[in-house]
Amino acid sequence: YGGEEVESSPADGALSMINRMNCVSCHGVDLKGTNLGPSLYNIKEYWSRDNLINYLRNPVSYSGDERFEAYKKEYNSIMPSYSNYDVKDLVKVPDDLLSL
Repeated sequence: YGGEEVESSPADGALSMINRMNCVSCHGVDLKGTNLGPSLYNIKEYWSRDNLINYLRNPVSYSGDERFEAYKKEYNSIMPSYSNYDVKDLVKVPDDLLSL
């Protein structure tokens, strides 16, 4: 990880988690997407806070969903699991991502 900082304005706890989880490597420094992952802006159209936490913990469980299959083909990558992170840390991320 190159220590890139996210240019949006998430709270310090979420910013720290976004950096620890290395979201910027696929979703971009500004979280607006790259050729490796989609933009994280306007995800509230598809996600609730609880669903996003569950997804971060086990993205493979969403396999078969039409949108995820399209993303897998478009980005030629798979979202990693963050089940090794404490839920107390993971819950910091969705509130800020859902506000983008």
